[in-house]
Amino acid sequence: MTRSKTGHFIIQPNHVSTAKFRYTCIEKNIIYHIIEKLQEVKSKDPFEVYKEQKITLELSKLDKNKNYSNIRKAVKSLATKPVEFDLVIPKENKVRKNLSFIVGALEYEVRSKYITLVIPSTACVFFCYIGGGFTAIQKNIALNLNSIHSKILYELCCRWVDRGGFNSDLISFRVYLQVEDKYKQIAHLRNKVLEVAKRELKEKADLYFNYSLEKRGGRSYDYINIKIHRNKYLENDVEITVNEQEYNYVYRFLLLFFPNNKDNSAFIFTEEIAKRGFINKAYNRFCRLDDDFTSAKKGKADIYNLLRFVILPELGVSN
Repeated sequence: MTRSKTGHFIIQPNHVSTAKFRYTCIEKNIIYHIIEKLQEVKSKDPFEVYKEQKITLELSKLDKNKNYSNIRKAVKSLATKPVEFDLVIPKENKVRKNLSFIVGALEYEVRSKYITLVIPSTACVFFCYIGGGFTAIQKNIALNLNSIHSKILYELCCRWVDRGGFNSDLISFRVYLQVEDKYKQIAHLRNKVLEVAKRELKEKADLYFNYSLEKRGGRSYDYINIKIHRNKYLENDVEITVNEQEYNYVYRFLLLFFPNNKDNSAFIFTEEIAKRGFINKAYNRFCRLDDDFTSAKKGKADIYNLLRFVILPELGVSN
């Protein structure tokens, strides 16, 4: 059994996942790389004015088979297919409809191992606006997944891991997985999509899922329940087992000082602590801090500064 080593996170806007667009695996890998390259220009301002961006990618990193012909076809496909997406503007309680081409142009030299993508300003909104919500994804794990359904379900696991899972009617779930016109029989959906993704995530990813199907409206299955689990972590080829209860406690404690309405720091810090095998150490330290906070021995500002400048660095987290 092979597992991907944990790597750095990319911040993916939630509307990228829900956009009306059909991806191939290579196209999805290209999108992961674009998101990574544009990390520094992300914004929560829905009216941010973006400039056109040029991004140079190494072809070998887009497809492990290094099939440059397929990669170029995928890039050309992205340049010809528009993506339709909704921007959620929480402060104004509005949803803005958008339509854009992801790639405006591409440049490459014959026999070169690199390709340059021109991302138009309208597409930068797609990749960079995070005011409507976002998900932290481990890029190396996502890239290493072979099935497009595994990639999509991994994104869902990353998005809903702090709640332990999610539920959906099967019609919406099929649309999300790009299989609304395929695998009509439930046995085919199980065998061709769900079981394949479940097995691949359990072998390669830090998160995996179990599922159950329900008949809520009649004789046919029409509802799915997804339960998300944390896998074992690899650090220098040594497996580290994470106690789920301690992990959840650490995450909830950090949420008090790094709330989700500001950014995804609590989740990222917890993942970093788990990756380094320090969940138990953090759990014991945070229990003592919680007691100090409850008894008013330390104030919230004091604990925040202690976390930021002392404890988190000691746990291997750079914040």
